[in-house]
Formats: sequence, C-alpha cells, structure tokens
Amino acid sequence: MLSNSSMEPDQEITLWLTSLHLPQYASSFARAGYRCFKDLRSLTEEKLLEVDNIPTGHRRRILSSLETMMVEVDGGKGSMKVPVRRKPIPSPRQVFPKAKKSGISCQHSQGSNIQTTRNKQTQTRQKQKTITQNNKKQDLSKQHYVDDDDYSTLQEPTVSQCLANECSFKHPTPSTLLSSTGQSALAQPQSDVNDIYSMAQEDLPGLLRPNLPSQTEDSISPYACFYGTRAAATKAGWLDKLSPQGNCVFQRRWVKLEGGNLTYYNSDKEMYSKGLIPVSAVKQVCALGENKFEVVTSVRTFVFRAEKEGERQDWLDVLQPAVSSQSSISHQPCKNNTSKSGYVELRGLKGRVFLSLMRTSFRVCKTDQDFNAGLAITVVDLTAACVKQVERKGFEITTPFKSFCFSVESEHEREEWIEAVQESIVETLCNYEVLEKVWFNKSNRKCADCQAPEPEWASINLCVVICKNCAGHHRFLGPGISKVRSMKLDSSIWTNELIELFLDVGNKNSNSFWEANLPPEDELCKQPSPEQRASFICRKYKKRKYKKVLECLNTQEELNKALCAAVVLPDILQTMALVFSGADVMCATGDPEYSTPYLMAQKAGQRLQMEFLHHNKLSGVFLLGVIRKDASKCIFALVDMVRRWCTLEGGFLSYYDNEKNATPIGRVDLSDVVSLAINNTENITETGTVFTFELYLRSQRVLVFGAETSDAHQDWTLAIAKCFVPARADALLRQDSELIGRLHYKEGHDLYHWRMGWFALVASELYFCSADEDEEEGVLQLKRLQELTVSTHMEGDEKIQVLIMVESGRTVYIHGITKQDFALWHSSIQLAALTDGMALGNQQMNKNDVPIIVDSCISFVTQYGLCYEGIYQKNGDPGRVAQLLKEFTMNARVVKLRAQDHRLEDVTDTLKSFLSHSEDAVLAKELYPFWISALDEQDEKVRVQKYSSYIQSLPKVNRSTLGALLQHLYRIQRCSHINQMSTEWLACVFSSCLFQTKGHTAQETRVVEDLINNYIQLFSVNEEQVRQMEKENSFITRWKDTTLLSIEKQVRWRFAFTYPIFHLSLCSERPLHYKEKILEQVLDWSSLEDPSSAFLTKIKHLNFIKGEQLKFKDGSSKLLLGNKFQDRYLVLQDKKLLLYKDIKFTNFDFPAWHFILALCFLSMRLQMK
Repeated sequence: MLSNSSMEPDQEITLWLTSLHLPQYASSFARAGYRCFKDLRSLTEEKLLEVDNIPTGHRRRILSSLETMMVEVDGGKGSMKVPVRRKPIPSPRQVFPKAKKSGISCQHSQGSNIQTTRNKQTQTRQKQKTITQNNKKQDLSKQHYVDDDDYSTLQEPTVSQCLANECSFKHPTPSTLLSSTGQSALAQPQSDVNDIYSMAQEDLPGLLRPNLPSQTEDSISPYACFYGTRAAATKAGWLDKLSPQGNCVFQRRWVKLEGGNLTYYNSDKEMYSKGLIPVSAVKQVCALGENKFEVVTSVRTFVFRAEKEGERQDWLDVLQPAVSSQSSISHQPCKNNTSKSGYVELRGLKGRVFLSLMRTSFRVCKTDQDFNAGLAITVVDLTAACVKQVERKGFEITTPFKSFCFSVESEHEREEWIEAVQESIVETLCNYEVLEKVWFNKSNRKCADCQAPEPEWASINLCVVICKNCAGHHRFLGPGISKVRSMKLDSSIWTNELIELFLDVGNKNSNSFWEANLPPEDELCKQPSPEQRASFICRKYKKRKYKKVLECLNTQEELNKALCAAVVLPDILQTMALVFSGADVMCATGDPEYSTPYLMAQKAGQRLQMEFLHHNKLSGVFLLGVIRKDASKCIFALVDMVRRWCTLEGGFLSYYDNEKNATPIGRVDLSDVVSLAINNTENITETGTVFTFELYLRSQRVLVFGAETSDAHQDWTLAIAKCFVPARADALLRQDSELIGRLHYKEGHDLYHWRMGWFALVASELYFCSADEDEEEGVLQLKRLQELTVSTHMEGDEKIQVLIMVESGRTVYIHGITKQDFALWHSSIQLAALTDGMALGNQQMNKNDVPIIVDSCISFVTQYGLCYEGIYQKNGDPGRVAQLLKEFTMNARVVKLRAQDHRLEDVTDTLKSFLSHSEDAVLAKELYPFWISALDEQDEKVRVQKYSSYIQSLPKVNRSTLGALLQHLYRIQRCSHINQMSTEWLACVFSSCLFQTKGHTAQETRVVEDLINNYIQLFSVNEEQVRQMEKENSFITRWKDTTLLSIEKQVRWRFAFTYPIFHLSLCSERPLHYKEKILEQVLDWSSLEDPSSAFLTKIKHLNFIKGEQLKFKDGSSKLLLGNKFQDRYLVLQDKKLLLYKDIKFTNFDFPAWHFILALCFLSMRLQMK
C-alpha cells in the first residue's frame, strides 16, 4: 500500500485506489466528480454509496484509509472532519469457500504518549525512503514478502506492518483506548484497525494468524464483511521461450499474465506452471529482433519470441505498462514468513530444488536465490491437499490435480516436513472471521474455565468460549452435556445468530450462572494439571455443583411453564438458567399450533432464543442400520448396524462418523418420513442392549436407529414424531404409540375418494384423524374387528393393496404410501388384532366386548346342546380340546364351529378350560371375599343389590363376559326339563371356573346359583328380550332337525337394483318380501303344530329374460366421464347380467356377470352400511 507521505492533495486518486487493490472503482469516482485526493474531503459513507454499488468491506477499506491519509493532507492539524460510520445492522452471514482466507488483524502496542508513536512512524518512513534510494543494495532480510493468491506480488512493508512487528500483543488499558471520532482519533499514526479488519486477507500484511484488535468494542463491528476480488488474466497465448541453457533452442510455451505474475506452461491445460515471474520483480521489458522480446529481472533474463510482429507488440503493450506501474521499491520475500524451507529432491526434475512452505501454499524454486528474487517454478495451493509418507525418506503431497513426491536426506527431516505440511493444510481450513467476531465481547477473550487468553473453541449449547485444553475435557463430558466446536475450523455452523448469541451472552454472563456458588478454594488455578482441569469441568457442568439456584421453581412442571414464558422475551440468560436447571426444551406448551418452546420463540420473533433452543435439542450416539430387500428371497433383511453420531436440527436427522466431524455422512429429511415404528422392548445386538425405532421413507428406504437407554429412545422418538406429524394430529403424539404415520384411507359415505390421514397404533387400538380440520378423531378397537381382510383394488393402471377393517358396523379402508409402508401397517394391525395372552382383555372380542372364544362356544352349545341331556357334565377328548384352544388362541376370528366337525363335549370343555385358565377370573379374585360375604344377607333382594354393585365394579370385559355367560346358563336352566341341567348343577360346574378355585365349595355354588336365578334383575333385561329368548328356546327345542342355509362366500358389486333378484318363499305359498327378516319368520314356525313341516326354499334357476334401460356406473373413476351414471341397456338372462350401449347393439360392453357369487344391495346407502 502507499505510504501517507506519497500522496499529494492534487494527485489523482487512481494510484491510491490501486494501492487499495480497488482500481475498478476509479471510473465511478471520476463520474461522481472525485478526481483528486483533495476532492475526497467531504466524502462520507452515504456519498460513497451514491458513487457506486460498493460492497461493505470495500467501503470500510476506502474510508479507513482515507481517515489516516487525511491527517497528512491537513498537515497533521486534525481539522478534517472524519465521517462517523454507524454500526451496521446484522445481516445473514456470508459463507465463503474454504479456499478463501479470513481477515487478519493485529494488536498495536500503544503508549500513553502519542508523540512517541509518531516518532516511530517518522523513523519507519525514513527506513522506507532509504530502501527506495538503495534499491540494488538493500538487505534482503529487511524486506517483507506476502504470498498473495489473488495478486502474488512483492509488497513493501507498510506502516501497519512495521507497527505490528513492534507490538507487544498486550491488551491496552481503558485509558489508552482512543475514540473513533475527534482529534485524538485523527492523531493516531497507525492505520485504523477497521482498515485492517475489513480488508481481504490478500491485502493484509503477512502475519501468519490474527490477533485481537486493541480497540473499544464500538470501533469494530462484529458483522464487518470480508471481500476480495481476484484479478482477471490480462494476456494469454502461445510463445516460444529461449532455453535456459543458452544454446539458441526455443521451446513452445503457453504464457499467461495473470494476477501480477507472468507464468508459462507446457500446455494451456496444465494447472501448475513451469516458471513464475512476478511483474514486481521485472526490471524492464524491451523488444529484440526477429519478433523477440526480453523480460529482465535481477537474477536472470527471459527471452520470448512471437510468431508475428503484431503479436509481439501486443505483449509489449501489456507488459511494459504493468512493469512501469509497479513501485520503484524492489520487493523480495522474507524467509521469516515461511514455516519451513530447504533443498529437497523432486521426482521428475533433475537436481535439487528449493522448497518453501508459506502459509497455505508451497513454492518450488530452482535455488534460494530465485526464491529471494521472487522467481519460482510453480506455486501450489494446499487447499484440499493431503500428505503422506512414501519410501524411507520421502513424502508425497497430493492435490486434486497432481501429486508431488519429494525426497530428503533423513527420516527426521521427512517427519519435520510432513508435520509442517499438515499444519499448512489445516490452516487452509481455518476461518478467523468467526474468531474475531466472538472475541469482540471482551469476556470471550479468556477461557471460561481456566482464564487462558485467546481461546479458539466454544461449547455452542453452553454458550461458553474455552481454550483447546479445556475443550478436550468438555468432549469427555459427552455431547449431551457440552457440544464442542472450533471457531476456526467449524465455520459452517457459526451462523450470524449463533455469533450474536455468544456476543450477547459472553463468558462473564455464563459464569454468573455456572459459577454463582463457586467457593474460592474450588477455583481453577492458572496452570492446572489435566486431572485438576477435568475434575473442575465435571463438577461445574456435569454435576452442576456451583450453578445458580432458581427460587420458587421446584417441579418439572413449574420449570417448563417458566420456560414457555421466557422464550417469548429477549432475556436469553433467563432461558439459559431455566434450561440448565432442568426445564425440557421439547416440553408441551399447550398450544396445538406452537407445540414446543422453539415454535413459541419463532412466533415471537426471538431469533437468539431460537438459536439457543436449537443447539440444546437432542443429539447423541446411535446404532444405525438399513433394511434392504433381498430380491432372491423376497424378504427384508437388516444390514449390520454401526455407531453414528446423530443430531436433530431444523427438521433434518443428520448422522456423522463421530461427534468430531462437522460434515454429515447422511441426512434424513423428516418431512419424507411416512411411518415411525417404535420398538419399546430391548434388543440384544453385538454391541449390547439397544432400544430401536425404524423410519420408513417415501423413497422406500428403511432406516433403523438404536438408542442405548430407554429414556433416550423415548426422547428421540417423540422429537422425531413432532417433526413430521402436523399440529392437527398432535393428539396422536400423546399416546404411547408403537406405530405412527400417514396413510390413505376412506370411510363413511365417501367411499370413492381417498383421503390422507394420520394413524397411531397403541396396543390394540388404532387412532386416526384426517388432515381436514373439521374432521373428528376416530378410533378402532382392533380386537373387536369383525372383518380384517386384504383386497386388491385398481387405481388407474396401478394395482394397490387395501386393508379392510370392519368394527361395529363401521368400515375403514386403508392403503399405504409405499409397499413397505403398507406391509408394516398390515402386519402390525394384524398382530394387534390377534389374541395376546390368556387375559380376558387380551382376547379377540365381538361387538359386545365378549371374547370370541366365549361367544362362539356359547352360540354352538345354545344351538346344538339346549336339548342335550347332561350338557356340561360330560367330558370331551383332551387332545381335541387342546387343539381347539390353540386354534382360538392363534386367531379366534377364523375359527368356525360346525356340528359335523366338532363334538359338543369338546366345545363345552373348551369353554370351561378357557374360563378356568384365563389370567384373570371372571368374578375377579380380589372381589372374592365380597361375593362370599353377600351370602350373610338372608333377604334375597338385598343380596341381589350387593351382587349388582359388585358386577358394576368389575372391568368392562369381565362384566360383559359374565352377562353373556349368565344369559346362556339362564337359557340352559330354562330347558332343564329336557337337558336335566338345573341351576344347582350348573352352579356346581361353573363356580370353580368363574372364581378360578381348585374345587367348588357350597358358598361359591350358592353365589353362582343366585347370579343365574337373578340374571334378569342383575342385568336389567326387559320383557321384550325375555320373550325373545323364550321364543328362540321354543323354536330350538321343537325344531330339532332343521338346518339353516347360509351363503358363506359372496362377491360384492358396485351397482344396485330396486327390485329383488332372488325370490325366497315360505312353504311355496308366497314370495318373501325383501324387507322381511328371515330369522324372525323362522322363529315364528315354533307356533305351528308341526314346525318341521315348514321349510325355506331358494329359487336356484331363473328361467326368464328381462331387459330394461337403466342408469349404470361401475364405480371406477375415468378422466373424461368422472363419477357420472350412464345410460345402458341391461339384460338379465341365464343367471347372467349383460350390459349393452343400446338395445340395438349385439356386443355388450363388459364381460357377463354371474349372479351365483353375487351380493346385491337395494341402494348405495345399504352398501355403505
């Protein structure tokens, strides 16, 4: 950069802008009327914005340089009014590529006497002038070299550099901090810190790492931007270059003038040059004969030849102005700027070369003299590079474009080179922007635990800045307590909000909570041992021994309630205190739309609250596996599970190799999750006991995660479910679900349109709700399903599987988003609908909540055993009884008891065995003393009242089962004159079954006898029901040889007729009206003198032909026709239904439909029911 003394008031500003590396704005300044330096006196930030659309960093660079240089123009009087720059409003942080270097700043040592510093500046100017006058005789070691990727130029040492070399890196006292405005600010001899801070790294002095600026917190904005522009290539083309051997041999080379360097290559496609000549090192460029020109440096002369005179002149027109525009001061590199240098052997080149590591790149030179002169073979950027050991004394540096293999003299030297290269590679990943911004808060300039200066690490969830040594012990606490990130390497996570959070909180405020009750004797000393450091950090953060105690917040509910109230306010310290005191960041807020504290903070617009809650969400170690389909076996298999570090952030579940990695190896968008399967039982794996859950995705992938503890398993499944289940279905999250997700379904009167619904499977109950707001939640009792079948439907050209569930007259159809999803729900629902153990509540039920096994046995015995003498006293075959019990236990819904297949004694023994061996007695064992004590009452009415109260206290299943059984026994004893089974005998048989005692006693028998005799009063049976039972008993006992006809297999059609197809008649006297109930008519036969003479006939043959024009719809939805009815001519002939477009047509539209397997409905409404 230009020195202050080199700028005159009448001098054009082009050279000044060039020194700032901003020559692109020279024309904009000229158009705005700023041509000379004196024109800039009235320039302010607002006027600068009117000049051109200049980025923030460039504006800061111009104004900061202008402030310093105006002092010289005004003769040091300080009369120039310096424009006051306002602190910029925070905006989303720019994310720069890894290859970009961060900005650099340094601390300037200031004394109390400004004149002393001014004297140093005067001495520095004199040194510079001496260097300029003795250009050829200057000492190489006194010159400063900057390896600039954008400009690659040799620069003179500036005032800021000289001051930086002399600074003591000590924090100034408040009395020495100068204001950014006023005379004292103008009197500062060094460049404004803002100038350095806002400059791109390519423009900064060659310091290896930044240091904290010694300015007040108002002097540098933590949101200052970093900008840098890469100079475009000025000239490129093919030239002949004279061989360095001097034998007049020219070699074809691709030559480029780019970024202040003249480089040449073997071809125009190579990445790395054969030679590099900085323009600043060129003394002159002059023309020679035969279309040649030479480039002269202090070390050697390079001769190039063009094919044509005009081409040579083009090169001269470009090179000569570039050389003449350079400063007259000679530039030479400084070896102090290199981390390591020396002679090595490079594979592919003869002899040894001089290799030097400079920050984030390395230079290959022929000799150290070339290095000092700025000449090089090539410069290689180490971004995305790696280094490894090869052979015994060699090492290899691999870049994305080429590998360089070097050899040294000893193994020790090789290790030194490898270590130095690795440090340079790490430096390419560093970003000092975050570091400087976080350090803007003074309390963040020291470690929160050990007070070490310049900490470079942070715990992003605890909001503390820590040093490298303490960061290692924070990692041992685990990510559940402290999430450690680097402020230099992990720049991708440092959003503008996170930086602002650290600036707002700071170590001082954090320790006001964490060390509120820290006794002096427990404080960590300045240089603690690793054991002392580990113990202190554990007590401070894990055990929370010294934290501030919140008063009046003693329960979890109170903490959660206080957290919900705090997140909508800007006080982040209160939220931090609540969370670290035990408040749940995922607690329910009571608001269905904003169900978590994070959503409440988002609603209130509290960005910092959101950021803090975001980083205190769940993260931890999981076992991750993938379920894939085996195509050869058509089964699904779980791939081996591996340990992964997982985080749940912003609706994404990310997993990493370990917690140290910043880049995830995989990410799941939770909005793509269709189902979440939760396994609440522990599984044994090779790594130990885990609790698993599965994520089913739209892409038909299935991911399996395993948590090490049940608490972590529950927290993660709830958090994941909240991410993909909408607020409309929030009620499902409150259930202890085994399976939750979305399905297509239809029910009710709209059976033609699929709707999206959210389902949750809890034990044997299936909860569901529609995506529509006005729809109510529904629930299906799976153990009470009367039908559970899978059918195949056509949706357009695609076949889909549909699960049909019928429960208490309600029919629900569902099908999945994917095939795997449907298979999961089908198997889970089927399993939940099965019998689960021997408890009454775990049995498959009928619509009256009576176990199907009890209902089936009672119905069979009532139909076939009512007239059987000694029923329930005869024993069945133990083998057949055991087999029948097994069938009922597997799936009672499919067991059909038939007289030709099952014996009556086997069925009665099955019923008694089930009641005796169920896990809970029908009359409840805990009520046994009460049942027996009721016998003390002599009055039967009083006993009945007590029995009634005991029955009401029974569980619902026990009460309904007892009612069905007593009704059956009541009917049996009403026919005791035929079957010889009196109430006393029935009580003797069933007392041990109902009480589950080893043998019956007189007291138990009396209780059961009372229950049977008083069944009508105990269960409030009305007279109509009693007459119906008597009627059925009379029919069964008088009509013994009648067999009822049933149609077991039927096919449903989606069209309806308004006239009957099958005519049923009684005694061939009249057709049976379609509204008449067949069973009632059959029961009326008992009033006939000879009931067996009556019979029911189904007409099997239809010998008539009927045709009529009717409205028709086949139920499928077509694009053009929709769901409209169409006119068709229907013909009924030979048990077939034929459809024609018109009466004149001879070819029917659809295949003939056979009525043998058809079920016809009188209307669409009847079909829906």
